[in-house]
Amino acid sequence: MAYRDLPANWTELPLDDPVRCADVVDLLLGFRDRARNSLLLLPRTQAHVPLLPLMIIEDVPWNENDVQPLLGMWGHLANASEGPLLISTSHPGDGQPAQHRAWLDDAVAGLTGLGIPVLGTFTAARDGVYRHSC
Repeated sequence: MAYRDLPANWTELPLDDPVRCADVVDLLLGFRDRARNSLLLLPRTQAHVPLLPLMIIEDVPWNENDVQPLLGMWGHLANASEGPLLISTSHPGDGQPAQHRAWLDDAVAGLTGLGIPVLGTFTAARDGVYRHSC
């Protein structure tokens, strides 16, 4: 996927299609980000249009399954987001490891508990982007 593959108005299009969401994750989390086990947080408007700036956090210890830092941080920023979040984990290997699925499940449960909706979760890997829920 390359930016030239997206329509010119992609930043104005709603991210309500899992394929478009995966394409955007693929563009935003490059191989360098994946090599650093990065987390993507992309807020969206109520109409699911991406809100910028997005957040990319590097060196996330996925194996610890500790989403508390995310909840604490995003809980303070929740008013900055009008709508639901798109979240993606990443790693330098292939596929979507169980630890990423577990981390995403915990993150969704915690954010939902704070009243912050999550409408899409993915994992970006060396061999592609995997949808967890959307």
